This record gives sequence, C-alpha cells and structure tokens, in this order.
Amino acid sequence: ADSPRVQRLKDLVLVRELRAAVTSGEFALRLHGAEQRPGLVDYEGLCGRLNRFQDRLERQPPLPEVMPQDEVWKALGDLQLTRDRLEERLVEMTRVQRQAPAMSGGPSLLPAVEEETPATPPAAGTSAGAGVAGAAGDTTTGSGGRGAGEEA
Repeated sequence: ADSPRVQRLKDLVLVRELRAAVTSGEFALRLHGAEQRPGLVDYEGLCGRLNRFQDRLERQPPLPEVMPQDEVWKALGDLQLTRDRLEERLVEMTRVQRQAPAMSGGPSLLPAVEEETPATPPAAGTSAGAGVAGAAGDTTTGSGGRGAGEEA
C-alpha cells in the first residue's frame, strides 16, 4: 500500500538498476579473452540478475509515466537478448575450460613461455651474456645501480 509518490520512486530506481544491469551484461560480452580467465566475469550472476529484472517487469511493470509500455517491451527484449548471449558465453566458456586441461595436461593460468636457444654456442670459457654488461650506455652495472658520475 505504497503512496503513488513512493511507488513512482521505486519504479524510477527499478528502471535505473535495470538499465545498469543490461549495460553490465553488454560490457561483459565485449570483454575479449574473459572466457579464458575464470572468475573475471560472473556470467551466472549477471544472467540471474537479468532474469530477476525480466520477471519483475513481467509481473509488475513500472508506472506508465515512469516507463511507457513500449519501453517495457523493448527492455524485456533487451534483457532476454543480453541474457541469452551471456548464457551462450557461459556454455562456451565451460566447454573451453573442459577441453583446456585435456589439451595441456592440466590447468594453467600463466601464458606459455618459449625458451630461447642461442644461434651460436658461446666461446669456451665465456657465458652467453658476456660482453653485454658494461656496454656503452649501460649505467647500472658496476655502479650499484647509480648512473655515471653519482657517488655512493
């Protein structure tokens, strides 16, 4: 038994939160590579949030002066489309995660690093990096991290 003014304020808040939820879902869909980083995006939570807004709009739409009926229908369509796309992403992410351990022998969140092999073996008695430290312009070696001309 809310007064008309209180109901209008509640509807305004609902519309603002609904738009924020759709925007969050659309943003999550634009994040490239999020499928490969579990936990980065809560797709399930976003789907649930959009679903609750859809149920609320169908059950008790906002007052027409807050959101006209044609905007309610458009919002319902946006909610459905965004939720469907998030669910597709969630299914794809689950499929990729199930395949990844089988292909790599186990889950890994770190990028693969290839080891470099020297083109020519180092000369006898020297290391592969000999001659690099102290080269022209190198002000960090031999001076304890200080530049040329600085005193300890």
